[in-house]
Amino acid sequence: MVYLTLLTGTPGTGKSSVAQYIQTRCKIPVFEINQFVKENELFIGYDHNKDTIIIDEQAVNDYLTDFLKKQKVVCFVGHSITFSALKNAQIVFVLRCDPAILRERLQNRGYTSTKIDENVDVEIMQICLEEARAFFKESTIIEINTAREQSLDIAENICSQIIVDKRNFEKNKTR
Repeated sequence: MVYLTLLTGTPGTGKSSVAQYIQTRCKIPVFEINQFVKENELFIGYDHNKDTIIIDEQAVNDYLTDFLKKQKVVCFVGHSITFSALKNAQIVFVLRCDPAILRERLQNRGYTSTKIDENVDVEIMQICLEEARAFFKESTIIEINTAREQSLDIAENICSQIIVDKRNFEKNKTR
């Protein structure tokens, strides 16, 4: 059985930066969901209005199910992680950010005002957190505020939690 870690949050909360550190520090293979979907051609089209791919959820679930059977430990990162193949994740980190700081980060990335407003609204309404709560066991969800901490510090915190949780997972797996 695979030890599965998930990292989610609104765009701009620091997922990519933290994921890079997790891969290096924890020695865990990290896959970004959208990139994984694109590389494996698991989409059915492109939404030009939202500037995003349209994911084929059934194809993603089928592919992930087979992929996870071959893994011992893996981390998936993305703002959309509610695929049935990921339902049994051992730990789900939800990165959060103060909306004013998030707005500034997205402006610095060159997002359009519409895209900035949309993502800030998503953060205010806690969409990623609420989706995680609706889909995963509450005991697996850890909410982390990224507004004032550096990505490296956040990643160190996450790695420490993963190490402890993974040990418990391994103990329980052998019982």
